[in-house]
Formats: sequence, C-alpha cells, structure tokens
Amino acid sequence: MTSQTRHTLYTDGAALGNPGPGGAGAVLQDPAGRTVFRLGVYLGRSTNNEAEYQSLILGARRSWEKGARELDILMDSELVVRQMLGNYKVKAPGLKLFHDRAREALSRFEDWSISHVRREFNAEADRMAGDAAFLGKIGRLGVGEEISGTDPTAEETPPDGQGDGAGGGVQEPTGFEGAAGFRGRKSLKDPPGAS
Repeated sequence: MTSQTRHTLYTDGAALGNPGPGGAGAVLQDPAGRTVFRLGVYLGRSTNNEAEYQSLILGARRSWEKGARELDILMDSELVVRQMLGNYKVKAPGLKLFHDRAREALSRFEDWSISHVRREFNAEADRMAGDAAFLGKIGRLGVGEEISGTDPTAEETPPDGQGDGAGGGVQEPTGFEGAAGFRGRKSLKDPPGAS
C-alpha cells in the first residue's frame, strides 16, 4: 500500500574517468508520480562513489526544501544503499564524511527508505548526473552549478527572466556544500547500528 504523502527520489552519481569530472543527478516525484524537480550538479573532480553519495545528499536536501517529508529513495549504487542500511561498513575515510552527511540530510524526514534499482530504472537521474559531469568537463558549468529541466544543452534562459521557461538553462548555484535486488527501510525511530 502506497502512502499518499510519500515522494520518490531517484539519485545517481557519475565520474568521467573515476576519478574525474563528477556530476550528481536527482529527480523527485510526488505521490501521484509527477516530477517535482530534476537537476544535476557539477561536482568537480570526484570518484563515482563520492558522486553517488553527493547525489543522495543533494537530492535529500532539495526534496526537503520542496516539502517532501516521507521519502522512498531509489538508486543504482548497491554499495551506497548497503552502507546506508548498515549492511556494509564504510571503510574508506573519504566516504565516511559523505555517509555522515547523507544520514544527517535524511534525519529531518519523518520516514525514509532506500532501495537499489537497476540502472535502466534510474535513467533520468543517470542522465542528469552524466550531463552535469560532461558540461563541467567542457567548461559550461562551474563546481556547484546546476542544470535543471529536460534539456541541459538548450539555450540558456536570459537573465532578465524573459525566456519561455522551456529547456534547462544553466542556473546560479543554490547552496550546494521497478526495483531489483533488495529493499530496506530505516526510520528515525530505528537508527543504524554502529559501523
């Protein structure tokens, strides 16, 4: 039974070269399946696992800002999902900071779940992450800048706001500092075990 208040967040990270130019992608859908936001953020040089975590952090923060309070997170990084569920320890010191930030971002929500999906079920977030990484690599985005909309390569909206609103022009930074496999749920009432 699906709750009338649960939003679905798709997240994905990309690193061209691993490590290399990184991008974080996130897409939020409301309980009726309508897209609330879709965005990608250029991360600068990162590994794929760092980009995966940053996409989760970015997506959770933006989801909260847009009013989501119960969240089902779907991502294709089995490692991040299992680490967030407490099934795997976070051994890499660099990932521990991202793991802690992700847990902090999710701690505001009344309830959340995180599940692994195959890449083909995460296509929009994957595209947003890849586009952000590519646009950063070629110099069209700076670190922390984001793309939104459906076509990140579309002509940019004029700064006077006279554009038609279609496409996904480059925007100013906004404060960025079918499931397969397994499912799991963690809530505020059930904090994760020590890792």
